[in-house]
Amino acid sequence: MAVNLDHQRDRITTASGNITINTAGSLRVPVGNTSQRPQSGNVATGQIRFNTQLNIFEGYNGTAWSNLSGVKDTDGDTYINAEQSADDDILRFYTAGVERITISDAGVVNVTSTQQSSSVSTGAITTAGGIGVAKNAYIGGNLEVVGNVTVGGTINLGDADTDNININADINSNLIPNFNDQYDIGSATKSWKDLYLTESINYKGATGENEIVVPTNLADALSLKDDGGNDILVVDTSTGAITTTFSGNIVVPTLKISDLTNNRVLIAGTSGEVEDDANFTFDGSIFKVGTTDAIVIPSGTTAQRPTAQTGMLRFNSQTTKAEIYNGTGWADVGAVTEAFKTIAVSGQSNIEADAAADTLTLVAGSNITITTDAGTDAITINSTASGSVTEAFKTISVSGQSDVIADTATDTLTLVAGSGMTITTNASGDEITFISSGGGGGASDAFKTIAVSGQNDVVADSSTDTLTLVAGSNMTITTNASGDTITFASSGGGGGGGGASVSYQNNAPSTGLSQGDLWFDTGTTGELYVYTGNEWISTTGGADAAFITENFTGNGSNKVFDTQAGQGTVSMVFLNGVLLQLTNDYTESNGIVTFVDTPLNGDQIDVIVTGEVNALTLPSLGLSNHNLIVVDSSGNVTVDSLKVSDLTNNRIVKVGSAGELEDDANFTFDGTNMVIGTTGSIRVPVGTTAQRPSAITGQFRFNSSLTQFEGYDGSAWGKIGGGDLAIAGDQGTDSVELGVDTFTFAGGTGLSSTVTNNQVEYVLDNTAVTPASYGSATAIPVITIDQQGRITAASTANISTDLAIAGDSGTDTVTLGTDTLTFAGGTGLTSTITNNNVSYVLDNTAVTPASYGSTTAIPVLTIDQQGRITAASTASLSVNKFATITVTDTASGTFAQTGSVSAASDSDTLTFVGGTNVDIDINTTSKTIKIDAVTSSAFTLHTFTGDNTTTVFNTSNTAINDVQIFINGVLLASSDYSVNTGTGAITFGVAPLLNDEIKVYAFTTDVSVFSLNALGLANHDKITVDSSGNITMTANAKISNLADPASAQDAATKAYVDAQLTAQDLDFAGDSGTGAVDLDSQSLTVAGTTNEIETSASGQTITVGLPTDVTIGNDLTVTGALTVDTNTLVVDKANNRVGVGVASPLEKLHVDGAIRIDGVSNLETATATLATTTQSAIDTFAATKYRSCKYTVQATNTVTNEYQIIEILLLHDGTTAYVSSYGLVYTGSAELVAFDADINSGNVRLLATAASSNQTVYKITRISTLV
Repeated sequence: MAVNLDHQRDRITTASGNITINTAGSLRVPVGNTSQRPQSGNVATGQIRFNTQLNIFEGYNGTAWSNLSGVKDTDGDTYINAEQSADDDILRFYTAGVERITISDAGVVNVTSTQQSSSVSTGAITTAGGIGVAKNAYIGGNLEVVGNVTVGGTINLGDADTDNININADINSNLIPNFNDQYDIGSATKSWKDLYLTESINYKGATGENEIVVPTNLADALSLKDDGGNDILVVDTSTGAITTTFSGNIVVPTLKISDLTNNRVLIAGTSGEVEDDANFTFDGSIFKVGTTDAIVIPSGTTAQRPTAQTGMLRFNSQTTKAEIYNGTGWADVGAVTEAFKTIAVSGQSNIEADAAADTLTLVAGSNITITTDAGTDAITINSTASGSVTEAFKTISVSGQSDVIADTATDTLTLVAGSGMTITTNASGDEITFISSGGGGGASDAFKTIAVSGQNDVVADSSTDTLTLVAGSNMTITTNASGDTITFASSGGGGGGGGASVSYQNNAPSTGLSQGDLWFDTGTTGELYVYTGNEWISTTGGADAAFITENFTGNGSNKVFDTQAGQGTVSMVFLNGVLLQLTNDYTESNGIVTFVDTPLNGDQIDVIVTGEVNALTLPSLGLSNHNLIVVDSSGNVTVDSLKVSDLTNNRIVKVGSAGELEDDANFTFDGTNMVIGTTGSIRVPVGTTAQRPSAITGQFRFNSSLTQFEGYDGSAWGKIGGGDLAIAGDQGTDSVELGVDTFTFAGGTGLSSTVTNNQVEYVLDNTAVTPASYGSATAIPVITIDQQGRITAASTANISTDLAIAGDSGTDTVTLGTDTLTFAGGTGLTSTITNNNVSYVLDNTAVTPASYGSTTAIPVLTIDQQGRITAASTASLSVNKFATITVTDTASGTFAQTGSVSAASDSDTLTFVGGTNVDIDINTTSKTIKIDAVTSSAFTLHTFTGDNTTTVFNTSNTAINDVQIFINGVLLASSDYSVNTGTGAITFGVAPLLNDEIKVYAFTTDVSVFSLNALGLANHDKITVDSSGNITMTANAKISNLADPASAQDAATKAYVDAQLTAQDLDFAGDSGTGAVDLDSQSLTVAGTTNEIETSASGQTITVGLPTDVTIGNDLTVTGALTVDTNTLVVDKANNRVGVGVASPLEKLHVDGAIRIDGVSNLETATATLATTTQSAIDTFAATKYRSCKYTVQATNTVTNEYQIIEILLLHDGTTAYVSSYGLVYTGSAELVAFDADINSGNVRLLATAASSNQTVYKITRISTLV
């Protein structure tokens, strides 16, 4: 197809009028915003473009632009979008510019409206018809149904225990679980409050039998509440742990806790649970605390000592010593007293000595002899009795019967069993047993004591004492005085008056029942049951029965007994095992039983209580895990773990007065330390040497043989509380006698000791050093260290950072690291710096190098201001001189008064010398020399002393013309003071200091010409002296005939100086290297300082240069290449390139790494190589560092050599990343890669999805904007 490009009309034409683009690519139409649409003159029907402002394709229909992207309203904010990204296959519905509904490629419809529904006509979706849902429906908010709800499948309400179900309606059906014995009502942590029933509770066990049946009138038995409605029992059915809250005690015959270990002492845990510790044991003989710490024994004053018992151990806070009670008195630990503290008689109370001199007297009773052996400390007690009975019952009385009286001491009382009674005897145990419905009996001797099993013994008080037998309910007692017999017979009683019936069958009897009837189940349970009047109750201990037994003992006076049953029911009352009748024998109200006849002393009363009670076994509650508590037939209880709420963590558990478990805050064990925090004492085991236990390290006892405390140290038993403590220092050894000597902890040099609360603390004495940090980058710490290594003084010395320099005129200071010291060439001089060396050379002049002057020619030289010869020539010699000099002197002196001097040669010199008070002046113009005499001094000396405040000192010299002022010998500059020539007052700018010596030389003439003039000599104008003391002579004047200097201030001649310079050299050394200067021919250079300027010397040259590390405070000018740390900063002078992070820069500025721009953005690059079509991260950055960025990404398919470039804008909100791609250009037939972004683990990632698995190289440029 031929395509014609009509450039003049901006159009493409073909012969057919059609353009066909038959590729797999795309046709890109013009892109722009609304304002960029073609305007009048350029717009034509049929034009299409992409509107970036409305994000739609649009076309011109001849009158207006309209949306080509599907359904859309006029303003473009309500439309249907079929695709937002490449092939996302999601249909989106927008209204008012907001996405309302989406339909995914899987047909999932999502309505984005959050409109709540309050009726059938409100909400995000409303329909006039019904809704059919074939699959699951999920409702995130509330569900309200006006009509009925019918659910055919399983209903799950809530997915966590934080969800709630509120039922406001009544339930019109049964609540039946789907599986038997699987689901609970309530839990160990969340229970129901009240349960209201009008029928029975039937609990079925795992085997299906009735483990508990609570009748209708006993429904409250499962509430586990007391009369006030308070919880009294909490059972953790998962662990079997029981927590009780009733105010009373749980009473069991024995208690076994399976997680306790034999011989360990009980302590309370963190929540009151009973626990033990392997380090805290008592085996019945030895009490052991097997830790490495200590036992805290009771502590108190002397007045707080407890009632003494031998072996008591305590700490006396008043004497600050441990003390023991050794049987006679309290003694410090280690003190020995030899005495028997305690005398013990088997079966009798111990007799303890009250004092060290107390006496024990043994008294022999009837038929007893006592012998002693002082040598063996033995007492022998023997019986001398013949065995006759002196105490017996003379008379036996039976209530309502004749007394039976013994006729002799050997008379026999015969007990005869009556009807329904059997009597058996046990001669060895001195027992007589009476059994109803039995028979038999026997005779017995007279007994001192009559014992009834389970009852108190009846003991005869004298040989004529009377024993009265009283018949109880349903019993008769008859006696036969002649035959010495007593007959016990049952008189019946119980329900119906005909006695209780007993049934043996495999099911419960149901007809002809009376209270007290017995039934032995020969079938399932094998248990004995008793009939209460309305139900059968098992009598087997630990059986699953909803009753308890309350037991009392009669005292002969009390007839009222409170069972504490509360709302429970008193079902049966037994007296001495006989079932009593309600009303006839007792009455009952609210658990209180009142007997008609007062029970006798010792009568056994058993009350059977059913219903709500204060203590029930787990089986009787019908709860699971009741097998974790075992109660045997004797009532002994075994549990895996026992938690008692009124016990406190780490307190040791002991037995109370009534057998209850209790603890004490003063008696604790934390697993390491046992603490007895009282003012009493601890009593340790007491025994003889022979009674020592099997030795274990750490054992502690009181040896009653040695009357001392002793301990086993692992190898032998030794005394505790005495002996010496060996001590040793770095030098010397000693010993401390414990309890006698004082062990002093003394502080040595620089140390002080303090002893408080059994602790010795050594601290270093303070020195004169002020606590601070010494030393810095500009200061060196200066410290003084004493013989003990302590720093006794500290200060700092500043590191000099200034280099003082001075020239022939002027001085200055160079701040090292900041200033630059420039070696400049002055007039006629040029300076050169190479290789850390400064060289100065004289500039060439116009003078031709040659020799000028001879015996006949005088050199004519032109010399500039700097003393250089700028021109040289010669002039013929013309000698003009005085042949003879004549001097006439009228005053006598050293030389002749008259005479003449003739020159010996052309080079001879005549010297005029002025003497005392002589002034010599010369006039070169008139060629005359004037010699004047000075008759008196031309100045006056005024002396003052400074006082630190006075600034004005008055000389009262009104003839002052000029002055010279010295303070402490130093000549002041004229700017330091002012002179009032009219008054002679001297005023200083700053008051001289206290005791400063002030000398004022007041001249009557101008001091600038004070010399010969002051002496009154002629030619004094040839020499002037200014106010600073500087002397100026006429040109080419000389000072001759000077003696060689003898002191530092003496003047010297040229000859002398030349001789000294020739004779001596100046040796010097730089930072490295040394050198020497010949003072009459060589120059001297200057040394530098560390890190700023360094020097080296070689021959007669000092080289000044820069060290490896240099600090520059001001500008630095580099004219050559510059490299900082290989590639940190490189200046390539030859190619005019700068590199940062690269050793060889390739561009004018070559940076390897990120670039920060004004603290707002960073410019970074990255490269990634991938060979996959899986979406992968090609660049990442921290979401907390950057908020947005602009990417330019170039992708290269290394296999097909296709290229793509694109720009991407990325923005994130910390959770979601948003991208916009644009500016796409590629060389192939299709895009190489698509891009997206996400946030992963706090990092924003740029994701790339390649179109092929060919290796693709990504070169990325990112400009990031900081958060």
